[in-house]
Amino acid sequence: MKAALLIDIGSTFTKACAIDLLEEEILATAYTPSTTTTDISEGIERAIYMVNSAVGKKIDYHIRLASSSAAGGLRLVVVGLVPELTVKAGKLSAYGAGAKVIASYSYKLTKSAMLEIEKLNPDILLFVGGTDGGNEEIILWNAEKISQLKIDAPTIYGGNKTVAEEVRDILLKKRKDIFLAENVLSKLGELNTSSVQDMIRKIFIDRIIISKGIDKVRRYIDEDIIPTPLAVFNAIKLLSDGTEQVQGLGEIMAIDIGGATTDIYSSASGDPTIDGTTLKDLPMPYHMRTVEGDLGLRVNAISTLNEAILNKIKRSKKIDKIDLIPIVEKLSKNIAIKPQTDFDKIVDMEIAGYAIKIAITRHVGHIKTQFTPVGKMNIQYGKDLQKIKALICVGGIFSNSNAGNIVAMLNESICNRHDPFSLSPEQPKYYVDNHYILYGMGQLSKIYPDISLKILKNTLEILN
Repeated sequence: MKAALLIDIGSTFTKACAIDLLEEEILATAYTPSTTTTDISEGIERAIYMVNSAVGKKIDYHIRLASSSAAGGLRLVVVGLVPELTVKAGKLSAYGAGAKVIASYSYKLTKSAMLEIEKLNPDILLFVGGTDGGNEEIILWNAEKISQLKIDAPTIYGGNKTVAEEVRDILLKKRKDIFLAENVLSKLGELNTSSVQDMIRKIFIDRIIISKGIDKVRRYIDEDIIPTPLAVFNAIKLLSDGTEQVQGLGEIMAIDIGGATTDIYSSASGDPTIDGTTLKDLPMPYHMRTVEGDLGLRVNAISTLNEAILNKIKRSKKIDKIDLIPIVEKLSKNIAIKPQTDFDKIVDMEIAGYAIKIAITRHVGHIKTQFTPVGKMNIQYGKDLQKIKALICVGGIFSNSNAGNIVAMLNESICNRHDPFSLSPEQPKYYVDNHYILYGMGQLSKIYPDISLKILKNTLEILN
């Protein structure tokens, strides 16, 4: 047997999956509470033991890979210039590298903003702004302020290249770690995320896994550890694009909902599908990820409920008269709690519906109508994802719930019939990752893409 071991270390659970590379099938999967607060190795060894026990023997693995979102994942702050241009470009770059943007700042950094950044203490500070040959004054102002920050996080500069060396010198004088990347927006309308993303991944591998104690994983694996969201993103890209030998699904979306965040992925051009519509906005990547750090089922259950109230999201009839505030407060304090009763499951489904509806609305584009001398015109901002045919669902809420309830919740949350200006999917087919293998197939995709894709297509369960 030629087998692969795929491990994912999360803040709550450590998962493991064994794959038979010759038969192209799953041998076993397992998950166990993570031991990141004591010794991360204990949780890993337990997960490996559980997989081997399920198979019935100790396996001599041909390849061993791992990803991690432990200790808060890859936390990043973006400092940029214009919110809807370089700041947005910086965020998209970070999301594509598997990072979680915990804050962003535009224009000149203020004293209060600097104090906030110091309190957040990010893993990486991404500094962007200005097209090449564009604004210099604010960039150099922010460089001086960043050099004064009392944090140890390395800074990646991906802004106006005209002042790149000056920025580097300013930070080096204060003994700050500074890395120069290509401008994320060298010209208006030309988004460049790859250089910054490569730098983020390199820093994650070289520094962050050591600072968080995740380097102990190295003795269990054969390749570099990657962020879990990046592993999932790799799987989504593979599932969409396919390979030379195996056909993909085409344009798709994915939802990954957890205790703290809700991640939305789309692999689609997002071009207008409505006649007479003009696209106006920063060009969106074909493969795009957004992260909503205020939406989740446990850590951010309170925030999710508050956002639902703020956005006036209609409650389901099953829970219309229930006071959810004390319930979500309990969930936020007991992040490992699992639903036990039918009522618990209804509450979880309700909160999930809120998180998905808000996250989808933030991810997809929208239409604005403008009146011109020649008549009414539709202006599209963001990606038009109305014609998406497949939606991949990831997370325990999907794996542990009744298919009919999931479909009903998704129909209400995703197909935004109440907002005629939203460009969310209209009639997608729902797929669920019931085996928790998306992260593993994303890890394996760089070495065995055909096998990874075949396993994905054979194991994802269709709900509708």
